[in-house]
Amino acid sequence: RRLPTLSLSGAATVQQQSRALGIDENVDSVGVVLNWPLFQGGTVASQVRQAQAQYLQAEADLETRQRAAERGTRAAFRGITSGIQRIEASRRAVDSSQAAVDASRRNIEFGTGSEFDLLNAQNNYYSALRAYRQTRYDYLTEVLTLKQQAGRLEEPDLAAIDALLVTGTTQTAAEPASPTHSSGVSPNVP
Repeated sequence: RRLPTLSLSGAATVQQQSRALGIDENVDSVGVVLNWPLFQGGTVASQVRQAQAQYLQAEADLETRQRAAERGTRAAFRGITSGIQRIEASRRAVDSSQAAVDASRRNIEFGTGSEFDLLNAQNNYYSALRAYRQTRYDYLTEVLTLKQQAGRLEEPDLAAIDALLVTGTTQTAAEPASPTHSSGVSPNVP
């Protein structure tokens, strides 16, 4: 504290001497005390500078966090908008790969293609399917990130995403079927 302080003080003193001297004295005093710390070895000035520096640091931290939150929110939004397009493109790639598998299978049946071509087509199909699923996963992650950035992420949101990611129960409408042999049975994938 660099500012002066003002305080009110009072005292009462009773002094009694022996009767022989005949002195009885009562002293009452009231006073105002002004305390002004002019110099305390630089402690006060140093503490003021430290408090000012801490305040500036807190302001800078707040601004940094606000910018990071804004940047994260924008990135998640861009991820969602581009994710929709990437999912559609991946879906078309899976459909195209499925058509290539079917065409390779028909070529083998007609004797114009080799099993090597069919294996390549199936490999391309599964690569496209893996890319499609990864794109969906990235999209769902961006949705959760955006909800979290907006402060609107709740447990039902997580349950809904979890239900979409669980495999082996049922296929979602957005997921293509795997290529099948002519017998209708899915091929085993290692």
